[in-house]
Amino acid sequence: EKIQALKENEYFERLGDPDLHSIADYMSLRAFERGETLFWEGEASAGLHIVQQGSIKLYRLSPQGRQYIVRIPQEKETFNEVSVFDSGGNPVNAESLEASRVWVITPECLRHLVGANPDFAQKVIVNLGQNLRTLVGAVSEMAFY
Repeated sequence: EKIQALKENEYFERLGDPDLHSIADYMSLRAFERGETLFWEGEASAGLHIVQQGSIKLYRLSPQGRQYIVRIPQEKETFNEVSVFDSGGNPVNAESLEASRVWVITPECLRHLVGANPDFAQKVIVNLGQNLRTLVGAVSEMAFY
């Protein structure tokens, strides 16, 4: 089940079986009920998350308590990449929108893989760049419309 989840994810789909089996040793599957919090903004990162089932709301709260939804990852999508690679805390809050199952891969495992596998590192850079471009677009919409 772990290997299949990795093969179906854009970050890991091109890795060979030895790498996939190594990563699988650092994965855990967590289950969440609707409305349950996965993590809070600012907390230490548990790692990269891959949605196996369900959907997760990623959001930030303003000082006035207003909620801004950053993204809603669905099945096979990843989230929390930034905190894995910059060693900072979680950049958002995460809440399960329905009964969900989420794979978590430790930051240490992924940092090692980036150093050992240039193709994987390139994929991470491309995905982080795409995420940044999406967020810049969202900021523009909020500021100008």
